[in-house]
Amino acid sequence: MAGMTGNSVTAPSLLRSASGMLSGLRGDGTAWLLIGSLVAGLLAYVFSVAGGRVLGSAAFAPIANLWTLQYVIMAILLFAIEQYEVRAVAAAGGDVRALHGAWPILWTIVIAVALGATALLFVFAERLLLGQADLALVGGAWVITAGAFGMVRGIYGGRAEYRLSGIATAADWIARICFALLVLVVVAFASTRNLAWTLPAGAVPFLAWWWLRGRKARAPHTTAAPERSRPGSYLAGLSFANGTLQLLLGIGPLVVVALGESPSAVSAFFVTAALARAPFLIGIGFVPRVLTPLTRMAEAGDYAHVRGLAWLVVAGTVALAAIAGIAAFFLGPPIVSLLYGGAQFTVSDVTTAGAVAAVIVALGALGLNQVVLAEGRPLALVPAWTIGLIAAAAAVVFVPVDPLPRVALAMLVGQLVAAICLAVVVTSAHARGKPA
Repeated sequence: MAGMTGNSVTAPSLLRSASGMLSGLRGDGTAWLLIGSLVAGLLAYVFSVAGGRVLGSAAFAPIANLWTLQYVIMAILLFAIEQYEVRAVAAAGGDVRALHGAWPILWTIVIAVALGATALLFVFAERLLLGQADLALVGGAWVITAGAFGMVRGIYGGRAEYRLSGIATAADWIARICFALLVLVVVAFASTRNLAWTLPAGAVPFLAWWWLRGRKARAPHTTAAPERSRPGSYLAGLSFANGTLQLLLGIGPLVVVALGESPSAVSAFFVTAALARAPFLIGIGFVPRVLTPLTRMAEAGDYAHVRGLAWLVVAGTVALAAIAGIAAFFLGPPIVSLLYGGAQFTVSDVTTAGAVAAVIVALGALGLNQVVLAEGRPLALVPAWTIGLIAAAAAVVFVPVDPLPRVALAMLVGQLVAAICLAVVVTSAHARGKPA
């Protein structure tokens, strides 16, 4: 295979590698990652379904826009910070002291982005928040609480404490849904403003527990402190790559706004994309479980057989995306209508098919990202995701269909082009780089 050096990679060795990776997903608290992701994903849909039904599509639009902006920020920055911490701690043998030099930089970035998000929402409150300018504070608060939450999960992932990472993921959404149900059930509290504030509040109970008790449960250090990790180019490349991946999945409602569609159409696309992201929300919870062992393998120089799986991942992903897209073409619109209340949330079959297929391809691209990130080569991801982003933008401009299906198909085109480019990056690697 192109780009392979050293020992030859055979089909049996690839199968043994895949079998070993799958068997490694058992035990070590991995089941808790699955449970946490399932709970979080299910409760996220409970939140959107309940909120959409009680408030209606128009009143729910500000929450959809807040959620979309947060998804974009999570994609570009917060998830990248979490992954950076996972790799830094894993490369240091689980020693969290490797992050001490990075935290001031990371918190400066998080606070700056929170202030920027607040300002953006305030300026465009009439269009994004239906004139409720005070909801801009919700956006900033959510960035801060989600940033802190991601940093804690990054420590857990890097130390292979997958059970605690899964519990944290579930606890975040359990708390949020409890707050939301309180707002929605008590009719006097059922308003867009009150429901919006439950979004940043979800992480607060777990963060309070971690500050009071969880952070004191660390094992004593028995070795000298490792060299302190610096974000540098690693975080920059990672932010762009993972950010573009999730941007292609999450920015759809804002593109629909830009195309001049109504608030009801924005809400309809939002709930469709949210439903379609269910597999991705589960898969993303396993990133620490994949990145940590891959980092250790890369540090040991035992990586040729991992690179050999790249095109197998692309082929399997495309096949699964085709099957899922066909199913969503026929079943997607009635499911959306059933869950969200009939004519208020109407989408086409092409929209649901494109959104679902895009998510499946994104899972394959996410896996390929980890292969490159484990080697400490995040800047190598930038060209692949740049090409994918350009392809998606071109699809928005040139695909001759209605706005909602056009945005969904653009999501699919961008992910597919990026996944193919990533396979080229993985299999053509000859040398490893170190994070800055």
